[in-house]
Order: sequence, then C-alpha cells, then structure tokens
Amino acid sequence: MYKCLYLFCCLVWCSVASTQPIDSVLSLKNDSTKLNLLKAATLAYCEDDPPLAIRFANAGITLAQNLNNTLTKGEICKAAGVAYDVHGNLDSCLYYHNEAIAIFKQLGQQELLANTISDIALAYYLRGIYELSLRYHLEALAIREKLPNKKNISKSYNNIGLVYRGRKDFTNAIGYYKKSLRIKEEIRDSVGVLNTLMNIGSAYALSKKYDSAAIYSNQTLSLSRTLKKPQDEINSQVNLAMALVGQKKFQQAEPLLNDALLKVKDKNFESNQTLYTIYESLGNLHFYQNRNDESIKWFKLGEELCKKTNRREMLAIFYADLSQSYELKGDYKTALQYEHLNKILNDSILNAENIRQINEMNAVYEKEKKEQQIVHLSNESSAKGLELGKTKSFLIYLSIALLIFCTLAFIAYRAFLNNRKKNQLLDKQKAIIQQQLNEKETLIREIHHRVKNNLQIISGLLNLQSRHIDNTEAQEAVREGRNRVKSMALIHQKLYQNDQLTVVNIGDYLQDLVQSIQQSFKNAKQEILVKITAKEIWLDVDAAIPIGLIINELVTNCYKYAFAGKDKGNISITISEKEKQLQLTVADDGQGLPAGLDIHHTKSFGMKLIKSLAEKLEATYQITNNNGACFHFTITNYKSTPNGEQH
Repeated sequence: MYKCLYLFCCLVWCSVASTQPIDSVLSLKNDSTKLNLLKAATLAYCEDDPPLAIRFANAGITLAQNLNNTLTKGEICKAAGVAYDVHGNLDSCLYYHNEAIAIFKQLGQQELLANTISDIALAYYLRGIYELSLRYHLEALAIREKLPNKKNISKSYNNIGLVYRGRKDFTNAIGYYKKSLRIKEEIRDSVGVLNTLMNIGSAYALSKKYDSAAIYSNQTLSLSRTLKKPQDEINSQVNLAMALVGQKKFQQAEPLLNDALLKVKDKNFESNQTLYTIYESLGNLHFYQNRNDESIKWFKLGEELCKKTNRREMLAIFYADLSQSYELKGDYKTALQYEHLNKILNDSILNAENIRQINEMNAVYEKEKKEQQIVHLSNESSAKGLELGKTKSFLIYLSIALLIFCTLAFIAYRAFLNNRKKNQLLDKQKAIIQQQLNEKETLIREIHHRVKNNLQIISGLLNLQSRHIDNTEAQEAVREGRNRVKSMALIHQKLYQNDQLTVVNIGDYLQDLVQSIQQSFKNAKQEILVKITAKEIWLDVDAAIPIGLIINELVTNCYKYAFAGKDKGNISITISEKEKQLQLTVADDGQGLPAGLDIHHTKSFGMKLIKSLAEKLEATYQITNNNGACFHFTITNYKSTPNGEQH
C-alpha cells in the first residue's frame, strides 16, 4: 500500500511540476497524501535544488506537527539539513539535523539516527573541519555496528577513510578503505567496490606512491566501463593521469587529462571534485616541464573554480601551486603575494575549525546538562510517588511506627540534601578544572602556531635575501639555512594541527620534511626517488627537532653531491625503535663520500652540525661507503609514547 501511495504521489507531482508545485500540493484535500508528497519532494530536491527543497520542507514540517506524525517530521528535518548543507548554510544544516536526531532517538529509529549523524559528519568534512567530522563518523559507526545492515557499516569505514585522507594521514585512510572494501566484496556491492577502489588509488597518489596509484586506477577504469558508470570512468581516467604525472610520464598523462576535461564539460559534471583534480594535474604536468605560463593558466582556472564553489581548502592548495609557479618563473613579488594568501587562508580555516569545535563542545555540554536535569526531576517524581505509597500503607500501623518512619525519612532527606550539595560542589570544581585545562591547551596550541609563523617569516626573509646575493656559495649557504628553519617550523606546525600538543608522529613529519626538500631542489631533468620507512613512533619535540635537522642535512647533501651527472637516484630513510633505542639510517646509491673523509676533522659546517646533534641525542653513528653513502645512527636520548599519548 505504501508503494502504491508513493507511486500516486509521484504521478501527482509530475502533473503539477510545470506550474506552482508547492501551491498545487498544498491544495490537495487529503492531508496524508499531501504530507507524503511534501516529504518526497524535499528528498528529491535536497541536493539538486536546495532552495526549492527548503520551501517544501518548511510546509512539510508544519503539516507533520499538525498531524502529530513525528517520524515523517524527523525524515523531513533530515532532508532539510542536507539541503541547507548543499546550500552552504552550516548553522541551519546542524539545527535541522539535530532536530531529526532528537526525534529518531525518541522513536528508537537507530538506522535513521546513524544516517543523520553521518550527514553531520559529511557537512563538517566538506568544510575541512576534520576533527568533528571524524568524531561524528565514529559515532555513526558505533550505532551501525549493532545493526544488521553491513552496507551502511562499509559506508562508515569509507567515510572515515575520506576524513583521514583529508588530514593527510594516508596510512589510516587506506586501512579504513580496505575494511570497507572487504565488506563490499562480501555483500557483492559492485558499485561500492568501484567507489572504494577509486578512493584507495587516490590516497596512494596523494601520498606519492604513484606505482600503486596507477595499478588501482587501471583496475577502476576497467570496472567502471563494465558497470557502465561514465562519471566514475572519467574519475578513474583522471586518477590514472595524476599517477602518470607523478611518474614523470607526461606524454601519456596529457592526452588523458585533455580527454577527461572535454568529457566533464560535455556531460555537465563541472560541479564534481574531478574538475579540481584535472586543473591541478594539468598545472603540475606543465610545471614539472618548466612551462610556467601554461601551469599558471591551469592553476588560475582552479583558483576561479574554488572561489565560485567556496571550496576554501582547495583554494589554499591552488594558492600554494601558483606561488611555486611564479617563483620558478622569476616573478618573486607575485609568488610572495600568493604565498601570503595561502598562509592567511590556512590560518582562517584553522581558526574557523577551532571556533566551531568550541561551539560544538558548548552545545554538547548544554545538552548533557539538560539531560541530567530531566533525570533528576524524574528521580524526584519517582521518589515522591514511592513515599506516598508507603504513607498509605503505614496508616494501619501504630502511631509509634509512623513516628519512627517520619524520623528516618527526615534523616534520609537531610542526608540527601548534604549529598546533593557535595555533588554540586564537585561539579563546579570539575567545571573549573576542565576550563583551566582547555585554556592551557589553547595557549600551548597558540604558542606553537606563533613559533611556526615566526620561523616561516625567518624562512621568507632568508629567501628574499638570497635573491640579492651574487656569490653562489653564499647563496647556497642561505638556502641551506632556510631549509633548516623550515624543518623546525614543520615540527611546530604538526604540534598545533594535531590533538597531541607535545609529541609528533615522526613518520608523518618525515614525509612533509622530504617533500619540502624536494621542492627546494626541483630539477625536471633529474628523477630522484625517496623511500621512507617509519613505524608508528611518536617523539617529543626535544628529540624530533635534532633528528629532523640531521635528516635535512643528509638528504640535502644527497641532492647536492650524490647524484651529480646522473639522471636518476634513490635515497632511503629508515627509522625504527628496538630495545629502547632509535635506529636511524639514511643511505643513497650515488657516487659515495670523498676518499679520506673524516667527520671528526672536516671543515664542512653541515658535518659539524650532524656531529653536534648526534652528541645531543647521545647517539653513536657509523658511516659506510659501499655503492653510495650510508649513515647509521643509534639514538638513546629521546622520549617516545605509545599511540601518540601525551606526557
């Protein structure tokens, strides 16, 4: 009967859609049919035409309240939240989603509850507020794991992977993607398998593991054609091209990107994430080939698209790309302007995220406070009812028994009052302590942020100074100094961006450090691959900074000397923990160290710096010269914590 009613609603909708759809629906006499039409219209237009969906939703919510149809009201509120999200109004989105959550909790609708919480997580994700997005996705997953619908569990795993990818934690992202993939393969969800395989390939590409990215992209390209999914076929084609650009296979990548661009515009997929990737990949393709004007053209198209769609996190990426392109072109003034825009936008996104988290924590606190008041009032009501029942029962007893009962009740009531006062005092003390902890955490985060900004200013000043130095050796020394400052700035950036304010994930830090060095020594005629092997090790800042400086010196020396006259080269960095000692190895397959080099008596500032830093870490080191240089350090003076727990 419900399916028949839904079909009838759709037929009526089609008949009136060409005139005034809302007026036509509201003119219907049957309230039940009218309500179902309003819900169906809200669901149908919440993503394609948000303003129209919101008008239907407002009428539907009012009618559902009049009919006392709580479930349908909740479903319409959920759809309205999605419409406001697509429309760009986060506050209204959260309001309607929270209205739906309250209704679904009251009615015990666990699946709808989990879906709504997941919608909130997606809203935060699309705005780059990854911490809150992850929290809501995990909350939705906890509910879904208790329900029999495995497909929704796989969706949660996939969405959590997206958040980790946004945070550039590609190891966790791929781990969650593969959990999602196993479930989708088990339930034979072919479209879901395609989606997750594409996400895995994208994560490998973003983490610069282009060989793996190419394998997954070829696989999804074939599967999307089999399933006849044209949009997914275009996405797979773009992912493959991005991997080929990373592999420096430009002649294979360029026709794929140009063809994908034509398909995107022809099929009206311009609102899709694919167009951002196409613009950046075409820009990178020309950048790596020193075609600066072409790369700037594509990056500017990406900038315009981001401004049009209000994608601030993507806009920050294009600002950084434009800064590098103008710097390579020699237009340092414009490069500095885009670098400044990138810094302002990143700081703005971070501040918006902090404010949003504070507001969210306040909302959670107020909600918990109201729930406690409801429970307290309910307990008082129950106690009064029980006391009344006992009074009636004791009327048959002797007056002496009544006196004893009253005396005991009075004593109990006094004890209850005393206990309540103590609890209230404890609650106030807890609130004060929590507020102080939050203030200290905010202060520490701000300190790290300011230290990072100051180091970036120093780096920028060194960069500007180097442009006015004619002496090549002096210019090289300034550049090395700038890289050392950058390595320290990265530490403080990691500290204020993560939940852990005193420890750093050394693996993530090394990825960013090496990427920064690679940008500094870009050479389109030379291909140098850097392999980083680092387990889950969290180090305090006193150990992370000297280790970062050591690796900065050794990798910089590799780029400067190890591969002179060579087209290709390999550098490997390995760090692990064994028997309360850190084992650090930096090796290359270059031409090796000069004969007779003695690190204890060298005049090289870099080698003296490495020796000094090793002494600070109480490290022993070995230097070998077989098929390239190899430096091995055994470090004893450091502090590590499991799973990133703070000291």
